[in-house]
Amino acid sequence: MRASRSRCLTTLLVVLALCTAVLAACAPASTPSTSTTKQPSAGPPITVVPADGATAVNPLDPVSVGTEGGTLESVTMTNDEGKVIDGIVTPDRLAWKPGAPLGYNRTYTLVVTAVGDEGARSERTSTFSTVRPGNQTKATFVTSGGNLLTDGGTFGVGIVAVTHFDEPITDRAAAERALSVETIPPVTGSWYWADDQNVHWRPQNYYAPGTRVTVHANVYGVPSARACSARRTRAPRSPSATPTSPSPTTTPRK
Repeated sequence: MRASRSRCLTTLLVVLALCTAVLAACAPASTPSTSTTKQPSAGPPITVVPADGATAVNPLDPVSVGTEGGTLESVTMTNDEGKVIDGIVTPDRLAWKPGAPLGYNRTYTLVVTAVGDEGARSERTSTFSTVRPGNQTKATFVTSGGNLLTDGGTFGVGIVAVTHFDEPITDRAAAERALSVETIPPVTGSWYWADDQNVHWRPQNYYAPGTRVTVHANVYGVPSARACSARRTRAPRSPSATPTSPSPTTTPRK
């Protein structure tokens, strides 16, 4: 009797074990959850020159905005008085630059938005300031006798155009590179420094009657002694030249 009961118990345990194994095998396997959330794409990179926070920038140094992998949607440049500085953008809208020289002792802010090829936008704000010169040297055109040269005037064939600076120039080479002379017809000549404030342009020979002479002093932003202001003036005409209206005298302050 005991042996029979033992066999039944063994059989029951085996059946239970088998049922447990079957249940375990039949239980559904758990499936890990997955996420398909797409991360938003970043907008195109924006480059600005000068660097954000730059100081003592020469107003003639390059200022530019650019992007890659997209286009410039908008570029707004303002000075410290809130005036908007007009700019020029390339036809492909990949680059921008201001349309005129900047001013001394100014702070400029650029606000830029670019759009990527897939529509993603990026924005950047950058600020820089220009140099504050301790002094500005001005240039005027006079005769060798010190008289002002009248724009559009008529002078003798032996006239010498003199560029007079209102203070001594220590870097003559830099100042001379900012000066230029145009003549119609072409005339050979050269610059000669009489002293630290006066440089003469002398033709190799006398001018032919009717020769048109134009002298430029593009000294704005040139560190010839201290920072120089801009002043461009047309110089003398020799006899029988046709007078023209005066050219502008400009001192950028934008």
